[in-house]
Amino acid sequence: MRRIDHFLSNELVRRVLTLRFLNRVFEPVWNAGHVERVDISWLESLTLEGRAGYYDGAGALKDMVQNHLMEALALVLMEQPARIDAHSFRDVRVEALRGAAPPTPERMPSDTIRARYTEGTIGSRHVPSYVDEPGVDPDRNTETYASITLDVHDPRWDGVPFTLRSGKALAADSAEIAVHFRAIPGYVSEQVPGVVPNVLRIGLSEPYVRLSTTLNGPERTAETRELEARSTEPRFTAYAHLILEMLHNDPMLFIRGDEAEESWRVIDPVMTAWSAGDVPMQQYPAGGTPPGSPD
Repeated sequence: MRRIDHFLSNELVRRVLTLRFLNRVFEPVWNAGHVERVDISWLESLTLEGRAGYYDGAGALKDMVQNHLMEALALVLMEQPARIDAHSFRDVRVEALRGAAPPTPERMPSDTIRARYTEGTIGSRHVPSYVDEPGVDPDRNTETYASITLDVHDPRWDGVPFTLRSGKALAADSAEIAVHFRAIPGYVSEQVPGVVPNVLRIGLSEPYVRLSTTLNGPERTAETRELEARSTEPRFTAYAHLILEMLHNDPMLFIRGDEAEESWRVIDPVMTAWSAGDVPMQQYPAGGTPPGSPD
């Protein structure tokens, strides 16, 4: 069975593969020896926008994390396929997800966050609490923000935490993969004030790649400047690409059954713990900052 999803058909999402495998500068440092942590985020200023009939039965975890962000995670984790064909490409995605480990029951309260928005203001727009939105059943206890941190049992990524998070009713839209590199040795950074670790940001909804870079400042100090490159805007929407792939009978970016099963293997324990009340529901004001947001 083929499972189609517009997310992987998005040119901006696929760009992570081009960046990794067609630029010699990135792949050699794409591992635990150089990477401290990876954050994959899809944050929206949108609220329900009349979709309570669907969203209140799904929530942020199933709406975005289980499918779209797990797909993005596979692109970050995967090895380069031996051949550029559908079978090889999907094989390495599945193998990558096999290494992703859900939080243990003991770590579930610290490694996962569930929250929903309360009354607030986004720009000039007043937003009611989620539970007061039309069509919402408060007894469902649906989250509008979800965050999970995963370990990856793989030699390339051993010890690197991967955080996937998605939410609604936030101050601004932000969708990106942020690769946080390790700090340089202290005996070097201590001699030059102002050195901070590099961060590579790959836009998922905007066509940017940004790399925070250390440059020399006055009087032997260091300054951080962000180098930005913006690729050409996609000619087609993700849905249009999806239709073209179907017409060409090219399943390379379709979700195979075993890939979906690996994604649910990671997410199911989180859903079970949340349903059992092992992780309390937190709150954040609409237009505000959700709990546990990184610096």
